[in-house]
Amino acid sequence: MANTFLEARDQFRQGLRSLLWIDYWDYATGLFGLPHPSDTAGMIRVIQQGHDLLHTDIVLVRGAYQWPPAPTDREPPLRQLRQQLKQLADQGHLATVLTGLTTLWGNSVPVFVSLPAPQKLLQDIQTTGTETEVERAAMYQADFLRTLMPCHIAGVVLEADEEPNSWEPCQPIWNLADHYGWAKGVELAARKVPILDPQRVGLDFLLLPDCALDQLSALWKLGIDVAGGLTKEFWETDQPLPSPSRRWGYGKIPATVRPETVLDKLQQWCHRS
Repeated sequence: MANTFLEARDQFRQGLRSLLWIDYWDYATGLFGLPHPSDTAGMIRVIQQGHDLLHTDIVLVRGAYQWPPAPTDREPPLRQLRQQLKQLADQGHLATVLTGLTTLWGNSVPVFVSLPAPQKLLQDIQTTGTETEVERAAMYQADFLRTLMPCHIAGVVLEADEEPNSWEPCQPIWNLADHYGWAKGVELAARKVPILDPQRVGLDFLLLPDCALDQLSALWKLGIDVAGGLTKEFWETDQPLPSPSRRWGYGKIPATVRPETVLDKLQQWCHRS
């Protein structure tokens, strides 16, 4: 089965369309209520309602919504991580949500799953992690992602606070994605454009939700597959959309933004695209 996300990205590359990718979970739960992670029907309903309202081209489901707590005993960090991932897989809540969405939309809406990058996971369990430890963490994540193969997702995104020295230790995850035909992306929480060119390191795209649209325009002209620009300032101010009209927007809607403002911004986007 063809990956419709990669087809859409290639159309963007050729200047045939713009792309709109919104992380709307916080906004949607503010409107429709926050379901418990074990309420998979409620999770699917909120994600569906948010998509029906916003018509984003791509849907992102963060695995952290379902993340189980770390073991309470003082086990080695990597063992804690492995147990968390096994517990997440055994619960099956995330897989149920993803399968429900891909069954609902078929091939018309690409669905991505997002997980913290292994470097970030190791920091969260209070160890900086050597390159060997990062690679082991990536292997555990790849084992978990393998359980999502029947869900028919379009790809995987790794979230990082900053650009690491190397993405090489994440190779077990990238290899698995290539095997299943998933698109591969990285999301960086940075307000400046990083050095990383996704194509040079074998990635399909880079997400920069905190970089303004005018910062990304030059990269699009160079053919770099980067998305961003839908910053807090984008939603809360009247800043104009930059040229060219071909844009790849990505970002999170702040939960505090008025629905009328959100719809007005989306109308502007669609009018200029």
